[in-house]
Amino acid sequence: MTLSSKSVERAETTIQSVVLVPIVFLVAFMCFHLGSLFHQTHIAELAAIRGASIASGLDISAHSSGQARLEIRRVVSELGSHVASEPMISYKNQGVEVTVRLQASSAISFLPSVATAQVWRPMESFRAETQR
Repeated sequence: MTLSSKSVERAETTIQSVVLVPIVFLVAFMCFHLGSLFHQTHIAELAAIRGASIASGLDISAHSSGQARLEIRRVVSELGSHVASEPMISYKNQGVEVTVRLQASSAISFLPSVATAQVWRPMESFRAETQR
């Protein structure tokens, strides 16, 4: 039994479609996922910068850390994101280090879905005019 060239062409086209369509969808979803991850990383960096700016301008206390966390949450919520874990604020090396982790939408399960940004700012020191 011999196959006609038309049926061979149809079989090849079907096999190519079965193989190619999932690959095209995978690439499209990966682009969407990576774009979302980059966007969330940018938001996390902005929130960390704002939190570090507030924490570095105040004295080292639980109150200043609380105000910085409030600012981080405000920036994140205004930009439509969600915090994956509590922002970490630590005072070291005469400065403040802020780490923000945001949850990104996950289109592909095996790619990372948490965007992280870490910012360090030196502590501001205020001097009276007579001390300058």
